Amino acid sequence: MTTFSDRTMVNHEIKNNPQPCLPVSLEFFDEMLGCVPPQFWDNTDELGCYTMMQVGEAADHNAQGLPIYETYQRMNQTAVDQSLADSRMKIDQWYFVGLQTDQNKK
Repeated sequence: MTTFSDRTMVNHEIKNNPQPCLPVSLEFFDEMLGCVPPQFWDNTDELGCYTMMQVGEAADHNAQGLPIYETYQRMNQTAVDQSLADSRMKIDQWYFVGLQTDQNKK
């Protein structure tokens, strides 16, 4: 079952914040991970500083007509160890970070 406040806040961030960093509950993240197979689920870099998951169904399309996906990210201890930490994030907390194009194609 979706955590109502998380869904409401994600929807708000989609409409109002071009660069969100919204913490979400583990229950909500697990629901987004399991609703359809993820479009992307991997580390964002070779060091493993951040892990990213994109929900498998596109939320919309950007101005170029490319699909964009709800994107969630968490910072790992490696980011702190490598001095690449995002000051908005806590280690191992999942965050909604916006609608982004397919990370598999970058």
